[in-house]
Amino acid sequence: MGVNNMFQRNVILGGAVLWLTACGVPLVGEAILKTDQETYAPGSSVKLLLRNDSLQVLGYNLCMSSLQRDEGGTWTVVPPPGRRICNAAQYNIWPGVMSDESLHALPGTLPEGTYRYVTNVDWDGERQDVASNTFRVAPAEAP
Repeated sequence: MGVNNMFQRNVILGGAVLWLTACGVPLVGEAILKTDQETYAPGSSVKLLLRNDSLQVLGYNLCMSSLQRDEGGTWTVVPPPGRRICNAAQYNIWPGVMSDESLHALPGTLPEGTYRYVTNVDWDGERQDVASNTFRVAPAEAP
């Protein structure tokens, strides 16, 4: 997509957002957090992707996502195995766009179970937690 086409797209999108705002249409839509697989072995890497299905820019930082385990219907945070260094920056995703992937290493001692990731997003100053799809952690099958 050329620079001129990108500029035209942004102008049209910006005009549509202003028009919808004037009409009272809420701009907060949905942020969708997804993993790349449904089952992982302990110690493997999870790819997280965030998609902005709204009409406004979405702020995020997937490095700050937390891992949670389902314990009988209650989600509890899994403490990280060590230090993870994250850039203290907020990135932006335009409406209808998907983030770059973020890799998260699962602890090698993670017990079998159902898990999810939760991240915090920003909708023009409004904070919201977004949970990923659930996934299973199970030992790798022997060949």
